[in-house]
Amino acid sequence: MATTFDEDNYTLLDLKYKRQTIMAGLETYIHQGSTYIVLIDLVSALELNITVDIDGATGFINTQDQTFSLENKQSQWSLTTHNETSMINANDIVIHEGFIFVKDTLIEDWFGLTFELKYALLILNFTTESPLPVLQRMKRSNRKIRSVTTLGAANNPLLETPYALLELPAIDFRSSSIVSRRKDKDVDTLNFYTLISHGDLGYMSTSLFLNGSHEEDLRNASIRMDRFDHRKSMFGPLKLSQISFGDLSHPSLALAPSSSGRGIIISNDISTQQSSRNITVIEGDFHPGQEVELYFNNSLIGYQIVPEDGHYIFKDIVLFLGNNHFVLKFYGINGTIETKHRNILVGSNPEDEKRLKYTLSISQPNTDVIDLNKEDDSEEEEYTQSVITTRYAFNRYLSFSAGYEVTEEYNEKTSYTSAGFQTAFFGTTLNANTSHKEGQLLGSSFSISARPFGAHLRIGTTIYDEIYSFQDPNIPSSDTVILEQDYSFALSARYKFTSYTFFGTRKDESIGYKEDYKLGISGHAFGLSWNNTNTYSFKKTDNNASNTGDPDNEVELLDGGLFFGRYINPFSLRLNLGYEVIPETQLKSVGLSFSFKPTAKASINTNISHNVIDDTTNIEISGSWKFKYAQITPRIQYDHNDNILALVDISTSLGKRNGRLGNYYNLDSKKRSSKGVIRARLFDDFNNNKTYDEGEDLLSGGIIVAQQYRSNATSDNSGIAWIEHTKSWVPTDIIYEPNTLNDTSMSYSGPDIAIVARPGKVINLDLPFTRTGDIDGTVYRPDDDTTNYPVRGAIVAALNAAGEVISRNRTDLDGYFSFTGLLPGHYHLVVQNEHIQYTSRLDAVITSAGDFIDNYNIVITEKKKQRIQFPGASKNTTSPFKKTDITPNTLNSKPSQPVTTASFPLPKVSPVLVNPTPTLLPQEKVKLNSAPAKQTPTQKKGYSKQYAIKFGSFSNPKYAAESINKLKRSGKSVYKEMITTPKGTFTRVLVGPFNSKQDAESSKKDIDRQYKSKGLVVLYKKQP
Repeated sequence: MATTFDEDNYTLLDLKYKRQTIMAGLETYIHQGSTYIVLIDLVSALELNITVDIDGATGFINTQDQTFSLENKQSQWSLTTHNETSMINANDIVIHEGFIFVKDTLIEDWFGLTFELKYALLILNFTTESPLPVLQRMKRSNRKIRSVTTLGAANNPLLETPYALLELPAIDFRSSSIVSRRKDKDVDTLNFYTLISHGDLGYMSTSLFLNGSHEEDLRNASIRMDRFDHRKSMFGPLKLSQISFGDLSHPSLALAPSSSGRGIIISNDISTQQSSRNITVIEGDFHPGQEVELYFNNSLIGYQIVPEDGHYIFKDIVLFLGNNHFVLKFYGINGTIETKHRNILVGSNPEDEKRLKYTLSISQPNTDVIDLNKEDDSEEEEYTQSVITTRYAFNRYLSFSAGYEVTEEYNEKTSYTSAGFQTAFFGTTLNANTSHKEGQLLGSSFSISARPFGAHLRIGTTIYDEIYSFQDPNIPSSDTVILEQDYSFALSARYKFTSYTFFGTRKDESIGYKEDYKLGISGHAFGLSWNNTNTYSFKKTDNNASNTGDPDNEVELLDGGLFFGRYINPFSLRLNLGYEVIPETQLKSVGLSFSFKPTAKASINTNISHNVIDDTTNIEISGSWKFKYAQITPRIQYDHNDNILALVDISTSLGKRNGRLGNYYNLDSKKRSSKGVIRARLFDDFNNNKTYDEGEDLLSGGIIVAQQYRSNATSDNSGIAWIEHTKSWVPTDIIYEPNTLNDTSMSYSGPDIAIVARPGKVINLDLPFTRTGDIDGTVYRPDDDTTNYPVRGAIVAALNAAGEVISRNRTDLDGYFSFTGLLPGHYHLVVQNEHIQYTSRLDAVITSAGDFIDNYNIVITEKKKQRIQFPGASKNTTSPFKKTDITPNTLNSKPSQPVTTASFPLPKVSPVLVNPTPTLLPQEKVKLNSAPAKQTPTQKKGYSKQYAIKFGSFSNPKYAAESINKLKRSGKSVYKEMITTPKGTFTRVLVGPFNSKQDAESSKKDIDRQYKSKGLVVLYKKQP
């Protein structure tokens, strides 16, 4: 017996792929534990090249060799794919109300899907390994579908954020008081402090780091001033993008001395993100005593504890061609983790083509602006270094670089030069470089970079001339070591949940050779994260070559660390193991830390560490409490020798805020100094001048997204949305999430913008909005008896006065369509591939008052054989309008530059543009009066429909009762239905009835706005 549907099992589901809504209002029937899906809607949602009609479907799935043909012959369904035909069970396909419904398991086999029905939420999730067209398109548009998907660079024009002459900075301050009692000794008391500050000074971004003690004054101090311009417009023809003063890491040439110290850098290339070297140093300042880990490509490649002076440094970090993204993780004393990001680019960006890039640096190496190490300042000028580097890219396949460096030490000058090129072929890049000292060859280097199977690979070698020599501190100072050649290999890859990074070098010297290897492995599974880093070194010295007369000496070492972490709210656990394999296999250290956070403002921490070699154990117990103005962390440490150490850390942050009543500064326990803040003000731009004027309404509920930061905020009753703790110096697009304002009839009307956040800086944005209007109507087709039928599935386009497509819709079962969020202007509607016989309006005008225009009804004739095409698609085009690519993730709802296409793409239902309305009863013919234009089609006499609003379906009767009472208190007519499904019994809450669909739609908007719900308009069934 063939399957038949019970209308009580009819429902509309949101089709989702990994939390991304693909289609809203997918028509389904839940029948005997299976979900039957209307085929034409699913094919449209997945954007498959398949045509569906009442007799079947033909086309292909992903590629043209994946043919698909579904046929119905003599009441028997058959499927043909790859020239193989299979018969289909009659109960798996149902013809209902003129549409094909297919069982979910059958669709899974056809298209390689896996469905998961969440009936209580009215959601149908699916996953797939097949490259379906809709998923490929969404990837191209930078939507986040998988957790590993990364957003591209900001595309919108950068908004200028001016620097200030003097602006009170954001400050993070930490003070530590230590009381220690050692066995048989007196009690000692020490006080330490750390200050990190960022703000504007002299129209430059200024950062300051101070670390010291009350007894010993300053231990370390550094200051840096930067002005970056990503538009490269500073100093006119110089087109500078960077000016930096203070304590800096300076660029250098290959095989020439490098520099880190006070100086100046000017560049039309942001040198903090650019490098032409294969090796770099990552360093910085942070609170002493905290653990810091360095990750590359999600693999742990370095670990240390920030020393007492607060300056951490990771040396000899290998770089790959392209963007190298590093992450620094700092583990705080109260169980917190802070992260910093570093991006270093090797090679040229596509935007660098045909542009000369240069960087000029003048420095005093190993000397700080605030010099705490020298007692005599008379020798400060005895060592200086000047460097200029240049690069020029002819195209993406060929670029050249050159540099010149001069060092002066005790009035003796030494010059270095360097030149090289980079070329790409078949996905592989070759780099070559030569360096000279005083005109004599120092060495030549060669490297090959590639990305096989998605991994990063680099192989390089450097051949030295005899002039390149150095003093080895491990041998007598009278001996000179000459490097002959070195080799390097680097590989970074990711496989499923595990990341691998491997570095290896070998140096051949005149007295022997040495090899160094480092392997980092990181992964996560079942909520457990783990990291492993291993370092191997081998050195062989030919002592006869060093004139010592001793036999050959070999040194071999292999050690590493293993780290495990697990977080289950409110508990977190971290285990670290230090071990040695060569020269002796042994466990060196064990550490275990446990944190419990009963509230967001309090935590209790325990840390136990044991040094196996020294057989010493330390136990630490601490707590952390966040108050309004500060955070207090007391700690007690105890070791096996009965030594006790008591510490109290007090930290606070002074951050700037901008309010409606002016600027103010507030103390709190959040770290603010290294992060920026975005303050967006949303307002009703009533006079359309794009500027906020006194008295214009401020808008609440709007969600603003900093796309590249993956951060968002919602505007409050003052129209202000705060996005805090942003990444510094990274451009990001600012996006408004459509239809999130409490006043849903508003649309963003300003330009597309991007901003660059600065540390400790508040960036103010004014975002104008304009009131929008709606156009609703119905599409009909006449039959031979001159009676008009509603047309389902017709694609309707709204054109502006310039003939550009602003939006498009597909009609539902009743032929109904709805365009919402239309900006003020003149609009005309057309139907794809159809000839319009009659319209109830010539056009529609939306004013700034936000007009609602209903009953825009259209009568179409039979389909034309010739397809309507857009201009530019072919010479035989007849279409009078152009298509505009409307991107949902954009602030500007105005049409962009029009592009040409052969026809509309397959229709996709949007939760913003389409209000799908199901028809639970057979469709009736509708007769249209063809007299004056103001008259609209009416339905056949003797038949009238009523409508209701489906408010929600609840598995818990208590929640259903609460919803009913809430709706009744606001004066709504409410009733309920009991639905029995394979998932259990649900209570469906509905509001109604309404005599017209327009009344139901209008009431639905009010209900959605008041209760923040997403109701659906359905046909009203008479209650018993």
